[in-house]
This record gives sequence, C-alpha cells and structure tokens, in this order.
Amino acid sequence: MSASPTISQMPRGHIFLVGYRGSGKSTVGRQLAALLHRPLVDTDSQIQERAGRPIAEIFRLDGEEAFRNLESEAIHDIPREPDLVVALGGGAVLRETNRMHIRNMGRVVWLKTDPHQLAKRIAADANQGSVRPSLTGEDPSLEVSKVLAIREPIYRSVCDWELESTNQSPEQLAQLIADWYESTNNAITHPKH
Repeated sequence: MSASPTISQMPRGHIFLVGYRGSGKSTVGRQLAALLHRPLVDTDSQIQERAGRPIAEIFRLDGEEAFRNLESEAIHDIPREPDLVVALGGGAVLRETNRMHIRNMGRVVWLKTDPHQLAKRIAADANQGSVRPSLTGEDPSLEVSKVLAIREPIYRSVCDWELESTNQSPEQLAQLIADWYESTNNAITHPKH
C-alpha cells in the first residue's frame, strides 16, 4: 500500500460513502476523515440531533416518508466548503434529487458488503441495544436480501467506485479510499498527453 497522501496533495470535493446499513459507513468515515484531516458529516447523526430523537423513533412515530424528508434536508444542507467526508444513511440514494446533489458535490464510494454479513451486523446491533429500524418488519436476512435487490442497482448507478468491504478492516478501507481518491484526482489534474 502506498504512503498516505499529504494534505497539499489532497483533491478537492467531498467523499460520500454509500451502502446498506451495517456496511461500516460511519466507522470507515471516521477513519477516512482522520486520515485526510477533513471534517466528517454523518447524516444519520445530524438527523437525530435535529429531531432530538433516535431514527427508530422517527420511523415508528412519523413514518419512513418523514424520515426521508429529514434525510433530504440534511443532504441538501451539506456545505460546499470545506471538503468533507460524508457518511450517508443506507436509503439516502433512493431519491433522485439526493443522488444528483451528491454527484454534483464530490465522489461517491459504495461500501459493498456481503448480505449475510450485513444481516449478522444488524442482528448484533439489535442485541447491543442499538436498534436500526426495520424497513420491512421481516427477519434481518430476508429484509437485507429484499431491500438490496432494490438498492444495489441504485448504489451502482451513483457510485464512482464500488469497494468490496466485507473482509477488510475500517482502517484498510479508509486507506484504500484515500489512495483511490488521490489517484483519481491526479488523473484529472495531470492527464496523460
């Protein structure tokens, strides 16, 4: 693996992390933000702060549509400056206006994770008291399969890079993203003749 890029070498524009819930976007985002010396924006955390309550409660009391409205507000409130690492909620890409906004503000990395691993992580979160709202009311394995069937083509269409993340640590993923981001910027700013 190459050495970490220096601050002066860092490309401009946000880095958006997308993927299913439990794919590690928040954890990888923290690692990547520290590595690149950039602020981190976690839209799920912002939504909870604005609403003053957990996402599961927003889903339960107000419904998914109300949550998606809050999510869109959080995405559209992301400032252009400074350059950020942005961890998006798993369904943030469902609305076309959100997809257009993130594509216009930076590069998008899809943390693609094995469905069985996602179901295990979601179940572990529930056992530890961190409840991610169920989207279908079904068993986590069945829910992951059903929802991914809809979302995978959307993740693929919006991302600049599809990164298989199942068997890699957050530190490894952050370094891979930093290296990829630097290399794509160099290709743009120093094209081959």
